[in-house]
Amino acid sequence: MKVAIKTLGCKVNQVESDILTTTFSQEGIEVVNFGEKADLYIVNSCAVTREAEPVYSEQLCSDQRSRKQNSTTGKQSLAK
Repeated sequence: MKVAIKTLGCKVNQVESDILTTTFSQEGIEVVNFGEKADLYIVNSCAVTREAEPVYSEQLCSDQRSRKQNSTTGKQSLAK
């Protein structure tokens, strides 16, 4: 199985993505660059601020149109 992780956001998100990468690798799951073919694509985002939300939403919509398996993690604001 191949997993690709994209990090959008704060330093905490980068640490989280590093932990995910290490954990997947320890479990024998290959972590590839986000632009490569993978079985699962993870977008780890910090969209707490209003400025970050459009970037997060645009990336997520683009990824969902082009890939079968997507997952999101991180902080998303509930305020609209």
